[in-house]
Amino acid sequence: MGSDGQQPVVIVNLQAYRSPQETASTLQAALPKKGLTQLFLAAPLPYLVELPQLINDNKMIYGANAIPDASTDSFTASVSALLLKDAGATFVVIGKDGIAPAGQKDKLRLALKEKLIPVVIVGESLAEFDDGKTEEVLTEQVQGIFGEMDPEGLDKIYLVYEGPWSHSASDRFSLSQVAAAHQKLQKVLEKVLKKENAKKIKVLQSIPNDVNHVGKTDSKWAPDGYYLPHGAVSLHLLEQLI
Repeated sequence: MGSDGQQPVVIVNLQAYRSPQETASTLQAALPKKGLTQLFLAAPLPYLVELPQLINDNKMIYGANAIPDASTDSFTASVSALLLKDAGATFVVIGKDGIAPAGQKDKLRLALKEKLIPVVIVGESLAEFDDGKTEEVLTEQVQGIFGEMDPEGLDKIYLVYEGPWSHSASDRFSLSQVAAAHQKLQKVLEKVLKKENAKKIKVLQSIPNDVNHVGKTDSKWAPDGYYLPHGAVSLHLLEQLI
């Protein structure tokens, strides 16, 4: 369950190394037989057109796993965002790799302007975690992305904490460590945005292709949902996430 006792949001970031037909087949085979009311699928643009025709399941909510690199006021960016919407996207993933927080902020503003639900990625690297810079990095990212933002738009945002446990170093981290890191993120959000505004943002836990980071801890923290960065290979986790 999510932090509010409801079924958690689950977002799957689909990769382009499989054909739409193979992806659709894998998805249908992995879907839980009961309990799943909706599943967010983030996909490359060509897949947004084909997957709904191949799957034909109203539980699926489709989005794009990228948005154009351009400022909010760019005509090219606005056209590209409209293309995503025309292809069926209702949300868009705003990644952190190779882009500064200011660039993510531009993409966030563009998504909100075009009425696409933003899924924003934050998180430190393994080296930054080992150097004890988690809070410093998260503060820089949150301030750079959300600083001076109108609080009225915060409740439309999903924030994914993609820490070093999300990828190759997942075996180094326990669920308790992941929960502690998320509590640090919550403190950063409250410091930058104020507590009443921080509550508006829905925070998702990014999990790797294993079961070690899914479950309950002794902490008061619980995610509002989950983000599967590795696409179809993580679909076997769905039974445990809902």
